[in-house]
Amino acid sequence: MALGDLPIAHTTFEDLPSTRNINYIRDLLTATGVLEPYEPLVARTTHWLGSLLPELPKHHADLVERFARWHILRRLRLLEARGKITRGAVQNARADFLAALRLLIWLDQHHRALADTTQADLDRYLAQHPSRSTTLTRFIDWTNHTQLTNDLLIPVPQRPDLQVELGDEQRWQHVETLLHDTTIRLYTRVAGLFMLLFAQPLSRIARMHHDQAVLHPDGTVTITFDTIPIEMPEPLDQLIREHLTTGTPASYANDGRWLFPGRLPGKHLVTENIRGHLVARGIRPGHARKAALFHLAAAMPTPVLAELLGLSPTTAARWAALSAQTWAHYTAMRADSLGLR
Repeated sequence: MALGDLPIAHTTFEDLPSTRNINYIRDLLTATGVLEPYEPLVARTTHWLGSLLPELPKHHADLVERFARWHILRRLRLLEARGKITRGAVQNARADFLAALRLLIWLDQHHRALADTTQADLDRYLAQHPSRSTTLTRFIDWTNHTQLTNDLLIPVPQRPDLQVELGDEQRWQHVETLLHDTTIRLYTRVAGLFMLLFAQPLSRIARMHHDQAVLHPDGTVTITFDTIPIEMPEPLDQLIREHLTTGTPASYANDGRWLFPGRLPGKHLVTENIRGHLVARGIRPGHARKAALFHLAAAMPTPVLAELLGLSPTTAARWAALSAQTWAHYTAMRADSLGLR
């Protein structure tokens, strides 16, 4: 590109292998403004699909290419537009694609066409491969919707009961560790406390923008996890001030957008970086977040819990029910406080 043999454009990279070195150069040129912004997770999924389709039989390639374009990539681009694209979403999208392909191969092996597939055929396939039912659901929904199949049904698995495996005493011990142990990296301490105190998932914490943290003239610090700023307690507020000053070991080609900038140009810190440091200190993120949700659901009304922490109403209600606080009287409480009754 420097010699003018190749155009300096995203199209150049789309024709090259998606290797770590090539991706780094593309991200570096994007972070420094040479190339226009793009979403690498979507671009690399598109590249992955493009490299896989030519290897498939044509009748399979045509079908799964339509599924990929109108379902997988469309869904990823919607998430991208909302700023919610994650590695987990991309992994799920790839699993959807592979699940569809595996079913088509199985049908070929059993001399069945997709259009002729019966519920008995699908049940037999799922009996042989029960672990594939979840990832296959989206493909079957799509084939039913497009009338490629006739009302096939995959049983909806029962939602597992919520469980809390970390006691509140141990949770607060983890909080004390992160507040005061200066041998732990500062950004890990701040991120871990967001999880332990405010039940934020690490995937969302890693994607937080710098402007979600505000230092106010009166010395207070607020963090906006969803739409409402929350004043941070001491001494967490001081840790956040230090973090905003020292930050993380970010790439020099970082535009200042991320609260937790990463080492790759223009990228936020990867979730596994934070997770690994926490696990090394005996803090299991999944257990810790559930313990925080359980505690918070018992301490505040469900609508407030959902609004402050960015939870869906359904998720907030499930945790409220588990904590034996349904807050059914919350509407009446609000009416009384506003003088409406």
